[in-house]
Amino acid sequence: MRRMVTSLLSLIVIALLASCTMEDSGAARLRPTNTNPVHNGDVHHNADGSSWKFSSPDKAGFNREALDTIKLRLESMPVYAMVVVKDGFIVDEYYKEGYNAKTRFPINSVTKSITSALVGIALEEKLIEGADDLVADYFPRWKQDSESRNDKMTIRHLLTMSTGLDWPEWSEWDYGVEPMIYSSDWVSFVLNRPMIGNPGMDFNYNTGASQLLSAIIHKQYGESLQTYATRKLFEPLGIRDVFWLTGPNQMSAGGLGMEMLPRDMAKFGQLYLNGGEWEGHQIVPKSWVAHSTLKHSKGSSWFGSYGYHWWVRSMAGLQTYFAMGHAGQYIFVVPEKELVLVFTSNLEDSSALIPFAEEIVEAAY
Repeated sequence: MRRMVTSLLSLIVIALLASCTMEDSGAARLRPTNTNPVHNGDVHHNADGSSWKFSSPDKAGFNREALDTIKLRLESMPVYAMVVVKDGFIVDEYYKEGYNAKTRFPINSVTKSITSALVGIALEEKLIEGADDLVADYFPRWKQDSESRNDKMTIRHLLTMSTGLDWPEWSEWDYGVEPMIYSSDWVSFVLNRPMIGNPGMDFNYNTGASQLLSAIIHKQYGESLQTYATRKLFEPLGIRDVFWLTGPNQMSAGGLGMEMLPRDMAKFGQLYLNGGEWEGHQIVPKSWVAHSTLKHSKGSSWFGSYGYHWWVRSMAGLQTYFAMGHAGQYIFVVPEKELVLVFTSNLEDSSALIPFAEEIVEAAY
């Protein structure tokens, strides 16, 4: 009886989270979560002991007037937070009234880029042999299916959203994945979708692909993707305040359902800007950082090309890659200017912040 009650409660929680989607690829709470407010001044360490350093826009080589103008314009929009990092220093921040540096925000599909980093770590540790491993090798029952194209889908196809699966996330499902979320087994739901194209041919945004990546690491590591992330990524970065949606079978969501502090989002961006290194420790393989942020799929005309769960485009004439979640959750990385930008929002148009990010890039000397 106790097991039945626990399972029922888990399904209720999942359903409530799914019902609060911001038309994202999965579940997310609309309201950010305030934790312990701290003073947002020029200090050398956060209250949690993490190692951010702070500077001023002037010292960092920014057009301060341009930044101030951008922040004034953000006040009329449902943009909750902005963090600007230049040369490893936080040089400017914006928080809408009622929020602060200790508010945890839903990051929606930014989760996918974190999953990508964990795949890179898993490859380095030989939990996964290679990006060209067949997905079917990790799911033997699926391999026995009569569809011959199942034997052609690889982990690389999952990363580039070119699975060949029938997955109408950006059409019939109206930018959500409620059919998967409400199912009793997320992995089975994905694997049971029909194959309508050859893997590797066409880009089709697919949160189910991210879920299979979570399942593969879970299977190989023996514990959840969240546990793996805590030990291999979050703890080395000093990230302690994270919410991560868990589904049936204690499976971590691979492409949605995470909440983070804006400064911690910036840490993840800075980690990639540093080539996967943080405070002298190589956390994500340097080669993986470089390769995963290159163009591998056509992507979307709205946002850009697609790498390995990262978006890639030119901004203000400079090569940029970024993690993006629906409703305006962003981590932009602009290597040529040593710049990381973070936004959390609740916008109807996810692309609305891209012009603002370009203006900030232009304001950096």
